[in-house]
Amino acid sequence: MSSRPASATRTTPGAESVTEAAHRSLETLAPDDVVAVRRLFAIGERRAVELQHLQHITTALSRTLDEETILDEVVRGTLRALGGSGAMVVLAGEQGQGMQTRRHLGADGDRPLIPLRTDAGAFAGSVLAGGPRLFTRALDADGEAIDLTMGTEHQIDALVVVPMLQGHNLVGAIVAYAADAHAFDAETREFLVTIAVTSGTALRNARLYAESERERRQSDAMAEVARAAGESLRVTEVQRLIMRHAMALLRAEGCCVAMRDGDYLHVESATGTTSVMAGVVMPVQSSLIGRAVRTGEPTISNDVRAEPENAQPGLPLVDVTKAVIVPLRTARGVIGALSVYDREDPFRAADLRILQRLADQVTVAIVNSRLFTDIQETTREWSSTFDAMGVGMAVVNDEGRVLRCNARARQLSGDEWGLMGRPFYQALLGVEQPGDPNPLRVAIDDGARSRARMHSADRARLFDVHAAPHLDGGAVVTFDLVEG
Repeated sequence: MSSRPASATRTTPGAESVTEAAHRSLETLAPDDVVAVRRLFAIGERRAVELQHLQHITTALSRTLDEETILDEVVRGTLRALGGSGAMVVLAGEQGQGMQTRRHLGADGDRPLIPLRTDAGAFAGSVLAGGPRLFTRALDADGEAIDLTMGTEHQIDALVVVPMLQGHNLVGAIVAYAADAHAFDAETREFLVTIAVTSGTALRNARLYAESERERRQSDAMAEVARAAGESLRVTEVQRLIMRHAMALLRAEGCCVAMRDGDYLHVESATGTTSVMAGVVMPVQSSLIGRAVRTGEPTISNDVRAEPENAQPGLPLVDVTKAVIVPLRTARGVIGALSVYDREDPFRAADLRILQRLADQVTVAIVNSRLFTDIQETTREWSSTFDAMGVGMAVVNDEGRVLRCNARARQLSGDEWGLMGRPFYQALLGVEQPGDPNPLRVAIDDGARSRARMHSADRARLFDVHAAPHLDGGAVVTFDLVEG
């Protein structure tokens, strides 16, 4: 490791005294033995320095669960320990497919994240799938010089690649390069393997922690949305809440809710970069959102402009490129769709699952709101009919107290307080309990219809009273003035 920085050969004052004493003892040995012993001393000093660097890297990695910080520590620790001209960390995509440069550091500081070559040289698939691999400036099978520059302006005569693994799965690779063709010997590569193992473990822990945090945020968001959907009857408020959580969980830039109205979709709510879509009407048959509504299946598109069904007014204004859309399903069919748009990374199947769970809560809120509206309308119609009746009507409980009454009943009571909450006979006749006949008690106690004509306490008025048992207990009483 001829390119190792000068700091790599320093030792503590205590170690120097031991070394000096050991060197003085070499004067008593034969020349051949002296050479062998000096080689052992050099190896020992080198191992000690490597262990110091490894301890520093391990300690730094153990203090964080942030992936970005781990990548910084790995590339800086590699360059500090090995010397050379520069170091990179590259990470594999999902299922080990595709490689992306995430950090690139040189002796002069940060360097550009150069595109990773996969056609030849150090980044061939066979390299990353195997153990550490060293490349030096040489000729290939056709007699041409192998290019190790990777598109940089720096001279690279040696390059070493070491894969980072989690079990048998490829996480990425650590790459170090130098202008000295002899910079990375077998021991150097072995040391880099140790760094790669430590780094792979740290990345695994960081990703597990990040995944648990995502699950926690999803659970918290779903709980808040479920509470809102169950408690609020204002659909627009629930929609805004769900759109906000959808954008946060999927790291998206825009979101909208569209409801079906016959052959068209009406965007009821929109936020973020797609807020201009609010109020837009689009056809079900020739729009990307309409596809999810027609088929009842979620849709992912990471190239919206290439879709055959992209007749979505408003999209050209925001230059949408990526979209994930899920239907709003009810027992009677699909009533609309929830959509999110655009982020740096492509949308994936996991995003569909999250968005569908949110969409289900939108559907609950919409169904609840519609049921409440129907009940309100029914109640309004029933109340109008109830008050329009020409005879007095009252609903009483088992004790004979009035729970509800219509306008005519209040008028017939002749009391400014009306009948509500009072015993029926007291409010209407001015008596606590009449003698026989007692139609109210017959309806409540015997569950039979009963009718009688009854005078008020002062006998100034005569009422025709009819009582019938109520399904939930108590009775329904109708009455009208006969005389008085």
